[in-house]
Amino acid sequence: MATRDERGIPCSHLPTQPQREAETTDRRTVMADKDTTTTEGPTGPTDPPNEIVTKLTAYVGEEKAKEVAAKAKDAGAETLADAALLTEADWVGFGVPLVKARKLVAELTKSTTAPAPVPDASASAFNAIAMLPQVPSDEAFLKLLQVGGTLKMEPTDVMSAVRVLFAQRFDLFGIEDKVLEAMETRAEQMEEPYPQVYYDVQKALSRKAHAEVLSALEVSSARVFTERNKKAFLGRLSGIWDHLASFNERATAYQQTWMTKMANPGLMMAMLRGAGSIAGLDAAPDATPMLDAASGVIDNINKMFAGPGIPVARALAADAVQLRQLLERTDLIAATGATTRDEMLKKLGIAVTADASRTEHTITQYVLSVLNVPDVPTNQLPQYIAAVAELGANIPWDTLRTSRAVNGGTSPRRTSDNRTGGGTY
Repeated sequence: MATRDERGIPCSHLPTQPQREAETTDRRTVMADKDTTTTEGPTGPTDPPNEIVTKLTAYVGEEKAKEVAAKAKDAGAETLADAALLTEADWVGFGVPLVKARKLVAELTKSTTAPAPVPDASASAFNAIAMLPQVPSDEAFLKLLQVGGTLKMEPTDVMSAVRVLFAQRFDLFGIEDKVLEAMETRAEQMEEPYPQVYYDVQKALSRKAHAEVLSALEVSSARVFTERNKKAFLGRLSGIWDHLASFNERATAYQQTWMTKMANPGLMMAMLRGAGSIAGLDAAPDATPMLDAASGVIDNINKMFAGPGIPVARALAADAVQLRQLLERTDLIAATGATTRDEMLKKLGIAVTADASRTEHTITQYVLSVLNVPDVPTNQLPQYIAAVAELGANIPWDTLRTSRAVNGGTSPRRTSDNRTGGGTY
């Protein structure tokens, strides 16, 4: 007969000591779970980020700021960097008045896109050559040309000017008819129909690249892009080599003076590339005169874009890129009766050497570097000027200036066999 406890319950039905301890632990666990699932208070996960609230308070007050920040958080904005991705329309939708939303977007964008601080030049080395502006590809350049906005001289316009000068130098602007005539002559000599590339080229040239550029600028092609305005702009532009070459002479003299004071040219080269000591910075000459010289170059370049210079420069540059891309077509070689690209260029009267493209790229980077001088921090200016001088050492300034003087700012002179001359490197 089973043993019973004092309440008459069989002892076999009573929990053992280990079972009682396990049940106690289970009850504690359930109670702990209940404690963690209580309703979230004002400091729970739904609270908007404090940094966003702080930023909004200046525009809409503290209470409204919390409400707006909560909506921003629902949209995924957890930090100020996230908030900077929201548009003006988003903030208006969250309850911020239009004008304040516009100011808020401007402040957030500015504060989150500011360039990272460069270490002080007196404390550590940096790559001065890498500081020089980079030149965009043809495709990226065309997109820059097609951006509307205020018509004032910008780096894009100066890049346009350089491309225009090189296109003019090699007579690219008169190449359309020559290409079509070469294909016509070849087809007639071979007693063959015109090849498909003939019609492709004709169709492409009928859609001038400058049309899209002028349309983006909301400029009338018939009124602005005239022969008179083009000739006037190209005439003013021809003096750019003198200004740039003069600046380069001063930059080179600055670099040489610094090297002499350091008595260690190798140390300077290491500094420019961020690979060595910068102890020689103390020996750097005063860079203020170079800043003034750069400002003078910029002023002179600005004058070259007088009148309709800006839209004319962009339109001509767009056409130059289009024509250069045309000459890169591989099917054009055989269609013009040539066997190689060099032979084709000679048949068309274009005296472009292998290093012409590299020279154009270097000059473009040099011009952009000079434009950037006023924006370089004072403690980095000596190294920057030295880097510009290094870049300028690769440019044939005498050739550019002589060609400009001889040709009067027009395309390269022609020889008796109708080929360009005096315009090669």
